[in-house]
Amino acid sequence: MPPQNFVILGGGISGLTAAWYLARNAPSSIKITLLEASDRFGGWIRSTRVGEERILFEQGPRTLRPSGLGAGVILDMAAKLNLTGFIHAVGKFEPAARNRYLYYPDRLVQLPGGNLLPGLKSVVQNKFILSSIYSVLREPFIKPFKNLDDESIHNFITRRFNSTLADTLMSALIHGIYAGDVKKLSIKSTFKRMFDMEQIYGSVIK
Repeated sequence: MPPQNFVILGGGISGLTAAWYLARNAPSSIKITLLEASDRFGGWIRSTRVGEERILFEQGPRTLRPSGLGAGVILDMAAKLNLTGFIHAVGKFEPAARNRYLYYPDRLVQLPGGNLLPGLKSVVQNKFILSSIYSVLREPFIKPFKNLDDESIHNFITRRFNSTLADTLMSALIHGIYAGDVKKLSIKSTFKRMFDMEQIYGSVIK
């Protein structure tokens, strides 16, 4: 017998999307329950206006990237919810896409990439990036763990590079994409290409 009831854990963008599609495609007799621990839906996505100027801060993920297999899902859902007119498309060469910032340790830090000079300045000014250069150069010479079944993202990045990159850069990246913990999420499931690089080539850099 097919399941008669579905329970979805979490009312973030993934949970809401799953519930919406399930409601549209499942028989009307199916009961769908969505459980959310907080007092609001949206997960890490939250828009807040601050101060007299009502400056808008986008907390958590600030964009949805319709690429690969998920592109049709996102755009189809936006169209069916009549949200197409509210979409602001940002090209990959626009400043908003080329400039990346990390809040560390108590201020916004511009990350390398996008524009060359600000990127180089960021490397010099920020210790966590500067201290990781040696780890990046050393990575091709670190002995790989062949036939590894799986491990956490934190373990993988720490082993291949260093704990600073795992705790600072990868942690922020994973919070933004998956709203998850680098010490709990699987490297094989979330970054399979990176996992395969070590298994096939013995190194991420190689």
